[in-house]
Amino acid sequence: MKSIDAVLLLDSMGEGVYGVDAAGHCTFINPAALKMLGFSAEEILGRNQHRLFHHHRPDGTDYPATDCPVWQTLQDGAKRHAEEEWFWRRNGEGFPVSLTVTPLPDTGAAGRGAVVVFRDLSERKQMEAQLFQARKMESIGVLAGGIAHDFNNILTPVIMRTEMSLARLAPEDPVHRNLQQIRQAALRARQLVKQILDFSRRQPHEPQPLHLGGVIKEGVKFLCSALPAGVELHYRIDTDHDAVEADPTQMLQVIINLATNAAHATRRHGGIVTISLAEWQLKRHAALPAELAADRDYLLLTVTDHGEGIDPAIKDKIFEPYFTTKNRGEGTGMGLAVVHGIVKAADGAVAVTSEPGRGTTVSVWLPRSAAPVEDAAFNQPNSGQGKKDKKRLQP
Repeated sequence: MKSIDAVLLLDSMGEGVYGVDAAGHCTFINPAALKMLGFSAEEILGRNQHRLFHHHRPDGTDYPATDCPVWQTLQDGAKRHAEEEWFWRRNGEGFPVSLTVTPLPDTGAAGRGAVVVFRDLSERKQMEAQLFQARKMESIGVLAGGIAHDFNNILTPVIMRTEMSLARLAPEDPVHRNLQQIRQAALRARQLVKQILDFSRRQPHEPQPLHLGGVIKEGVKFLCSALPAGVELHYRIDTDHDAVEADPTQMLQVIINLATNAAHATRRHGGIVTISLAEWQLKRHAALPAELAADRDYLLLTVTDHGEGIDPAIKDKIFEPYFTTKNRGEGTGMGLAVVHGIVKAADGAVAVTSEPGRGTTVSVWLPRSAAPVEDAAFNQPNSGQGKKDKKRLQP
């Protein structure tokens, strides 16, 4: 009866559990461990656990058996806990685990065995990375916003005094042309300040209920004549409930910035940029970012390309202001930074998945609004026919 109870207990546990003999060979393993590792029981039982799924470090180099906490416990009989070790699934994918190794009594000829209990830390690590990135972007935003406000206070008298001086001079005066250039440079600087303030979420905006599908269609019209030759733009709206509460102009800016970046990534060989909108569902889509509330309804906006992709080494920097991989004159590096600021101001989140040479998908989550949408520019609701509209546009 006790053995049956023990089997039921092991089978019901969410943590992975397996046993090893004195030589490190697996003697038993529970279903949770098999699911995490991707092996069948027949493939694991009787085999050396270290060589099977614990023989590499995260960088792929060999992990000596003498450094393995399981092996160490088998040698000295001391219980061990490791906050972060590295296991490998059957498909070759590595994942972080926390584990506890408990020694079994030395039975003499059979030697000492051990029981290992481990937990997959992949989801926790992902959430920690998302939280760290959110806090980093918030800190950068506060710093950028403060600098931008101070800079704006300097620019205002420069522009005012320049315009006052221009009004007193005849157009043919040699100084008039110099003042015009000063004014143009100051106005460009003020526009840059606005972009920084959008990124830092300290720029006043006027949120209102609007149909996001209408914003997408308006953005597509604008982009039709602006995309590089050979780039096709498709869009798909898979919901009739597409209302969000945001600033219409800023949402249009999000669409245009993301689609323009995607088009730039595919410009060399041509390709398709796809804008999609759907109601977020856990079973169909990626999990919510850690900073979003699980009890709210969200719309998921994605912009996908099959272009060059993003180098993993720079992925964490792409939302930072002035960071760009474009050549001089092709961009300021503020596009994704502005998108991040606008989306955060709307209580949403943005994430990027990419693989070099295989394209990029930018995902934007926005809270769905139940408030009525007034008739206004690009605020017409989607008809049943239009919700699955798909358009191909070639400049």
